[in-house]
Amino acid sequence: MIIMEETIKINNKGVELFLNKNLDEAEQEFLKVLVKDDFNITALNNLGLLYHQKGNYEEAVVCYSKAIEIQPKDTYYLNRANSFVFLEKLNEAEEDYKACLRVNPDNVNAKASLARFYEVIKKTESAIHIWEHLVHTSTEDFYKIELAKAYMSIGKYKDALSLFHALNSTNEEILINYYIGVCHFNLKNYGIAEDAFKSCLAVEPNNYNIRHYLAVNYLSKEEFESALTEFDFLTKMYPENLKVKLDKIAVLLNMHDFKKASEIIKSVLAVDPKNEKALYYNKTIDEIDR
Repeated sequence: MIIMEETIKINNKGVELFLNKNLDEAEQEFLKVLVKDDFNITALNNLGLLYHQKGNYEEAVVCYSKAIEIQPKDTYYLNRANSFVFLEKLNEAEEDYKACLRVNPDNVNAKASLARFYEVIKKTESAIHIWEHLVHTSTEDFYKIELAKAYMSIGKYKDALSLFHALNSTNEEILINYYIGVCHFNLKNYGIAEDAFKSCLAVEPNNYNIRHYLAVNYLSKEEFESALTEFDFLTKMYPENLKVKLDKIAVLLNMHDFKKASEIIKSVLAVDPKNEKALYYNKTIDEIDR
């Protein structure tokens, strides 16, 4: 009884150190527990979490595996699965996510983790199946957002829009409006997309992704002056960003401003002499000059 109380005290100290990001000191406390009780599953799991945090995924897996041998809890399978992902042992990770859900079919964290895992390995339909289940069994807007994003990834923009518009309330209004804008952009509803992007920029004027989409949206509408204004803004914010420069070249070519386009092409090739787009644009201008 005295030993148990002592190990609990040491473990709790380790947890406090861990939460305060004193990882080396926390590790020593968890190891002290295991010296006194090498079957202490709490310390094994905590040590696994610590090793995962430090990037020592192999050691994390060893800790979780020992804990699972003693008591196959769902959280231990889930934690080991996450470490297997970082080790790129994808089959093992999938099996552990499934094992976690066999032990506890109601573990929503495991369901969400498995859905994200399927998205990473491009099994989007499997991910969608899980997100759909979570949407139907929970009132959390988070799952609707994740399902909508999964729909977007396979081009189901109308389905995604239905979910975004069905959200009860969210603290991520800017992000949702951004996604709505992206959906309408891909559906070629450029006017609605423009309004969505502008509403976002009214709050976050320096957001690269939003402003870039607005610029491309103008380009798609063939409003080249407006597109150029946005790309000018982006090149000032991100002068080293070659993608922005290449997009700006495309606008200038549409405006037949070959001199400015050539100047930017030279600046891109100075950094990346083999840039295919820049070389293509350069060749296009040469052919026009002939």
